[in-house]
Amino acid sequence: MSRKEKPSDRFIDFCSERERIRIRRSAGLTPPHSDCHVLNTYRFCNIDREHDAVTMWIEKNVRQFLHRVPLAHAVAAVFTARVFNEPEVLKHIDFNEFDVDKWYDVADEMQKDGKIVFRSAYLTVSKKRGVSSVTYHRWITTRIELCEFFDGTTPMETLGELHYTLEGIEGIGPFMANQVIADFRHIGSMRVASDWETCVHFGPGTKRGLNRYFGSHHDTSRTENASRKMFNSLSKDMTDLFDQEHSGTIYPPFSPIFSDPNNLANALCEFDKYERAYDKINDNKKPTGRLWK
Repeated sequence: MSRKEKPSDRFIDFCSERERIRIRRSAGLTPPHSDCHVLNTYRFCNIDREHDAVTMWIEKNVRQFLHRVPLAHAVAAVFTARVFNEPEVLKHIDFNEFDVDKWYDVADEMQKDGKIVFRSAYLTVSKKRGVSSVTYHRWITTRIELCEFFDGTTPMETLGELHYTLEGIEGIGPFMANQVIADFRHIGSMRVASDWETCVHFGPGTKRGLNRYFGSHHDTSRTENASRKMFNSLSKDMTDLFDQEHSGTIYPPFSPIFSDPNNLANALCEFDKYERAYDKINDNKKPTGRLWK
């Protein structure tokens, strides 16, 4: 894959090649899955979060059972599933029964047996000295259970409302709140929420990716409003790709994936990591990152 001059073209190439890698791996083809050294050597998240192995497991074994349960039950279950983010732990938890203590007792016992119960992707660092991560997240999940805004008396109609409410719970920051609403896009009434295609909360990695896409230095500081305007402009660019994809100029098609703005935000974050790898190569340094197994 030749490296193009314009960062915006490189972003499209990155997304397209990462999607090709997913298709080749899913088909069971033998490596290498790309002629791009960086993409073939280092792991980057899928362009569509729904294609991630853990997300597919959570959809099949957790989310599909939450469409008609009380909101507090659904939010607590999704939060817990993402905290552990490990099917080998989650398969022992009965999310059909709303019992936070039972959920965390499972993880507690597994941890005492020396088993790894957390993946690091979404883990919140305990702010309580001397308290284990299992105990700390049990405490946060209990606060979700007791949150008055999840008791069913007040309708929760938008993803933005859900995100705002989650951030108001001690121990839940904007990143973790965003991971929960990313799952809620596929649960119950939130599947048709009025802000489904507009609600997105992005962090520093996405902002660096935005800067790179528009040709600015990746660490350029911008207001939240300025970053959001850039993001909306990029969303329009991705919509315009649709015609090119159907003409066969770009393959495989990936612009429909970005109707979920969380996927676009995540792709920008991964693009920043991709470009950072080339920054190091250009400085005669070895890139760092997760290797393909």
